[in-house]
Amino acid sequence: MTPIQLIVSETFGVNRNREQISVGVPFPKGVAQCSTHFALQNETSNEIPHEIEINAEWSDGSIKWLLLSFCSSIESYSSCCYTLSIAKKTSHKSSTRLSTEQTEDYVRVSTSTLKVEFNKSHPVVSIRPINQDSTQRQTKCALSLTDDQNTKLDNASLLTEVISHPNGQKCEVIQKGTFIQDEKVFCNFKSTYLLYADSSQIKWTMSIHNPNPAAHPNGLWDLGDPGSIFFNGFSASIETEQSSTFSIKPEEKSEWFDDVSEMTLFQESSGGEQWKSSNHINKDGVIPQKMRGYKGSIDKSSLSGERASPTLQLIDGPLICLNNFWQNFPKNLTCSNGVANFELFPQCFNSSFELQGGEKKTHSLLMDFNSNKRDSINKPLEVNLTPAYIASTNTLIHHSEGVEPIDRLINVGITGPHSFIQKRELIDEYGWRNFGDIFADHESLYLKENKKFISHYNNQYDPLYGFIRQHLNTGNPVWLSMANELAQHITDIDIYDTTEDRAEYNGGLFWHTDHYVDAYTASHRTYSKHQVIDESPTQGGGPGAEHCYTHGLLLHHYITGSLESKTAVLALTKWITHFYEGTGSFVEQLLTTKKQLIPKIKAGLRTGKVLNHTYPLDRGVGNYICALLDSFALTQDEQYINNAERVIRQTVHPADDIENRDLDNPETTWFYTIFLQAVIRYIGVTEEAQGVSTPGHTYATSIILHYAEWMRDNEQTYLSRKETLDYPNDTWVAQELRKANILYYASSICPENQQKRYKEKADYFYNYVNKSLEESETKHFSRILAILMQNHGPHRYYSQIGTTTDSLAKEHDPTQAISPYITLNQQVIQTLKYLISSLFSLSIKRELSWLRHRHTLFAKLYKAIYK
Repeated sequence: MTPIQLIVSETFGVNRNREQISVGVPFPKGVAQCSTHFALQNETSNEIPHEIEINAEWSDGSIKWLLLSFCSSIESYSSCCYTLSIAKKTSHKSSTRLSTEQTEDYVRVSTSTLKVEFNKSHPVVSIRPINQDSTQRQTKCALSLTDDQNTKLDNASLLTEVISHPNGQKCEVIQKGTFIQDEKVFCNFKSTYLLYADSSQIKWTMSIHNPNPAAHPNGLWDLGDPGSIFFNGFSASIETEQSSTFSIKPEEKSEWFDDVSEMTLFQESSGGEQWKSSNHINKDGVIPQKMRGYKGSIDKSSLSGERASPTLQLIDGPLICLNNFWQNFPKNLTCSNGVANFELFPQCFNSSFELQGGEKKTHSLLMDFNSNKRDSINKPLEVNLTPAYIASTNTLIHHSEGVEPIDRLINVGITGPHSFIQKRELIDEYGWRNFGDIFADHESLYLKENKKFISHYNNQYDPLYGFIRQHLNTGNPVWLSMANELAQHITDIDIYDTTEDRAEYNGGLFWHTDHYVDAYTASHRTYSKHQVIDESPTQGGGPGAEHCYTHGLLLHHYITGSLESKTAVLALTKWITHFYEGTGSFVEQLLTTKKQLIPKIKAGLRTGKVLNHTYPLDRGVGNYICALLDSFALTQDEQYINNAERVIRQTVHPADDIENRDLDNPETTWFYTIFLQAVIRYIGVTEEAQGVSTPGHTYATSIILHYAEWMRDNEQTYLSRKETLDYPNDTWVAQELRKANILYYASSICPENQQKRYKEKADYFYNYVNKSLEESETKHFSRILAILMQNHGPHRYYSQIGTTTDSLAKEHDPTQAISPYITLNQQVIQTLKYLISSLFSLSIKRELSWLRHRHTLFAKLYKAIYK
């Protein structure tokens, strides 16, 4: 293996000593095995202790992605090149390792610098620095929650889990439990400590979670829902023995205040121009923020400003920094007598906090027991692999080295006045529930100038994937920062994290804000009782399969090791499977059959034949296939890939009469392109995992060539048919990239004598997108940028790899000879047989379980019988 270069850069002007770094590293197939030993060396060829975690494997068992963690020492404003290479088993190993001890009551972890003790009964952690030159003083960390009656709640059901890593260089201790109110579970909490060998730093992450389902009457998800919980405070306290004074730096650019005895710092709002935005209304429609920015005091001297990012140093204790302090307002920090109290949800705020059903919130802070790091604790080093190396690994879809025309359009997302970060200021997309999400500015297109809807994007078209792809393609850390913030928002707020609602809602991803209306009190949950569309109240609904995006979360797990992102991929796949396959309830199947059968009967009466497909040709089914493929990537469980093949076969056929599928009516069928893109992804996964000779691969390539031929000869630009569109805007221009990408792929697998025609039509759509958006006044809109990022790559990739000399689609799959059409009578008989067979598996418990989420009478009956 050629040594892999990792470039570490210091960009803040601070000398670094043993700064902790983690980076995802991809590998080409077959290069490194899971049993491979690695050596990490700096520029002077000294070996560096490191930790390796394998996050993904190729089908042959070789490493696809690993997470590399190590410490770097580097001077200010400089760079250092590390090399990762395969080593012999006898390679140097660090003499410093973590040691872990468990007793009935405690978990104890020792590093070369710290001794940490975890209480198994209470979320209290004790930390003692190991320093022979000074007195060992204990630091205690604890969590507390206060309900809306100002009662401090007890915790229960504490479970302590230790995740030790093989090299002994890293350890995670996770404590999960519940807060109890009136002998009932009020909410869940999770507290995670991440420690490294020979490191003075600890990362402490804590979250609270409301596992209740929302009531969502009539499919409306407003704040104030009966499933919400209300509380007045949630705090993380850090106490150091005998410490009386401390140092504080309130803002990034402020000076340090030393020998301070007491202080307070309350960040009530973002401090931005739009700090009093209606984005922050509560269930009563009231904006609770009364003050711009923050205020407080240092030893009775007043303190105020706009955006605080405090760093605290307790004397004989740790340096402490809460990540994204002002961005996640409100926040309150108090410190006196050696106790620092980070109020993550502050009691001094003039309103209770509402955590909606299935919603959670995660915070993280860094503690460092090396006082020399006080100017660098909140300034991470940059680490990058070369884009050329990443492209060489073939781990990203359609990724190759170089630039392409739409790169200039995509760069609008991080440069100039319309960047994603600048857009946050327009509606003050800050605060604990909002931060990390993207302002959906495109929804304000038809308002008068300078008027803005409060509108949230909720990861439509997977900008998380787009951010990560751009970071890996360019090395720009801004993309990675936005990706981390968005990933946290998705897993905390956008995903409906409950198991107690309808199966087709549980664990689902909430839609973006409804089109061209204000979010009002729906916040990030789409449908509000206040929303009126075309002079009628909104119809409501819930998480839907057409809004399911997993690939960005998969990549986020690969490059950061985030278990939350990994868990989210698997949970979203479970949800979308329930959405399409159901729970097995007979009543549910009866209603689904009715919904599917009526359109088929209408089509049969019109044409005399019925398309014998189970799934609709739409983006939801495309998302379903992609979710299955992402879960396969995580688990290597072939059931996922087999299910993807089954879904493709039951949605399209190489003998489909495309003219009868109404694809030239874009308003209702444009998303067939998303489905075909999912099929192309399936082809790539099966080629790597199973080869090109499998029936599923053959079937899928035949599908692409069948539909791409129609596209080549018939497709036009959407805006050439404006009369068929409800809102003919430049979002439709961006969507043309999907057509280009499908045709580029078809040009690489079709017979050689047809390749030029496919390529020319693909170039036509690609160049149309590039030219039209370069001249567009709305090219900076979030939805347009998300579509461009999601569809980035094939233009450059297929221009570099060339084409095959023969078609990959072979006629040896016998199912291709079976007609996809049946008669109307056959459809009716087939449906009756299906329903009759379903009766044999009828379960009263399953029927009541399905019905209880749809009618209070059945809910009471289910509870009386089974609870």
